[in-house]
Amino acid sequence: MATTAPLVSTIYVSSVQDSMNPTELAELLDQARRHNPQIGVTGLLLYCNGCFMQVLEGPVDAVESLYKRIAKDPSRFGRGAIEGV
Repeated sequence: MATTAPLVSTIYVSSVQDSMNPTELAELLDQARRHNPQIGVTGLLLYCNGCFMQVLEGPVDAVESLYKRIAKDPSRFGRGAIEGV
């Protein structure tokens, strides 16, 4: 019987300096849809008026790594974990 890594979730909020247009949002969503399944991460991304709220769920290492990558994105500021990481 195969064992699976425990799943964790993290919820965070962040902002962008300039609001994103629909094309930029679609590109971000496409990138997430390609990358996240490869590392076993699922979640939810909400955007409104320059603010994001995101839920990431998956194996501990994958969620932590992805959150750190997002935190290094210079276009985002005001990041704060609500739960997790």
